[in-house]
Amino acid sequence: MPPVTHVVLLNLASPSSTDSLTSAVLSLSTLPGVLSVTANSTFVPAGSPDRTAGYNYAIECKFDSLSSLLSYSSHPLHIKVKTEAIGPALAKVAAPVLAVDWVEEEERGEGGSEEEGRGWKVAAVAGWLTAAALLLSRVQRK
Repeated sequence: MPPVTHVVLLNLASPSSTDSLTSAVLSLSTLPGVLSVTANSTFVPAGSPDRTAGYNYAIECKFDSLSSLLSYSSHPLHIKVKTEAIGPALAKVAAPVLAVDWVEEEERGEGGSEEEGRGWKVAAVAGWLTAAALLLSRVQRK
């Protein structure tokens, strides 16, 4: 089975002090089936519009299979990180935690390489996440 990617976007109360949160999140890389974990504060490049919709921290986990992702969801360490590290770090009036998962495929971009195909998927998911975040922020304002 192809790898599975899990992305989580958070709105932290204090995005400038994330060392302990990042350390806790990276500890999840020790769980069975986890291929990699990356996490860090987000940023907006100078001169670019802010499209973060308040999400100032991102987590990406890669799994060897969908079953590993499902096992991870209920693993005691994952639950501990969510309740003891992520939960307390969230802004009090925060946008909801936004998470999305997808199965990586071995597709190629139109007439292009496998790498171009992956780039297209990342761009599509990033666009979807931005649209979802904006929609959620508008719904919460009403």
